Amino acid sequence: MNPRTLLTIIALHIAAVMVQAQQLLPLPSVPSDLTVPMQRADYIMRHFWDAMDWNDTCAARNSAFMEINMVNFFSIAPHASSDAVTSSFRDFAAHAAADSISLQLVAELSHRYLGERQSPVYHEPSYEIMCRVLADCYQPQSPQRVYLDYALQTLAKNRHGTRAADFTFIDRHGRTRTLFSTLRQGTVTLLIFFDPDCSDCHTLTAALTRDSSIARQITDGTLAVTLITPFDTDPAAWQRYADTLPTAWTVGYSPLGQIDTDELYDLPAIPSIYLPAPDGTVIHRNLTTLPSDLTNTATQQ
Repeated sequence: MNPRTLLTIIALHIAAVMVQAQQLLPLPSVPSDLTVPMQRADYIMRHFWDAMDWNDTCAARNSAFMEINMVNFFSIAPHASSDAVTSSFRDFAAHAAADSISLQLVAELSHRYLGERQSPVYHEPSYEIMCRVLADCYQPQSPQRVYLDYALQTLAKNRHGTRAADFTFIDRHGRTRTLFSTLRQGTVTLLIFFDPDCSDCHTLTAALTRDSSIARQITDGTLAVTLITPFDTDPAAWQRYADTLPTAWTVGYSPLGQIDTDELYDLPAIPSIYLPAPDGTVIHRNLTTLPSDLTNTATQQ
């Protein structure tokens, strides 16, 4: 490589690093007497934006600046207490609400990073808190408030600790069954909503098929795998795919796609994974990855 070209690349890289450094707010200095990790996280959450000049609308409206700092802010939330997350989110939104453009940017970035499963800082409990906080910033009939109210209604469905919504399905043997009829004492159910045409679903089912731990737990009776297509589907095409899946699994589809049309479950993406306990209580919802030992994870809840 030409030495001049190399020097130019290095200079551009240094400039990019300097620009990024200027965009990062300094982390608050945590008092030394706070030694418990959650207390330290709480302090950082409550003081994260102390160095922000909210009168500087150029910064508050700058998407790159707000994005990098909000991602850092959100990354702390899972380690902090609910009270600290709520109070820090309220203070943050109150500052942003002084300028409608800043508030809209905060809302968009919150949906993207806290609410989307592909986000590196996706965290549903924090997303719900942020939706409640942002809803208070908008008039009741505004489009933003309507969207936030709908998001909160969706998040309330089949939440952790509540009883899962029961539903009817047709299994691969043509029998009409319900979710609750498949639940057994001492057995945790891995409930997967899938689509036969979904490539990510194929990847997941292939991984489950190869997983010796899953097979062992099914044999032991501590785990059951149930795959359900929630949408209206072509029964013949669906049957061809269902017949390729392990016989130990329960596989079915929702008649006329009622699970989807009635919005019984929050299905932000397919596959969507839920984990109901034997009594139907939701242990996990919308898992992005599978726990290494599903039954141990269940008993720890």
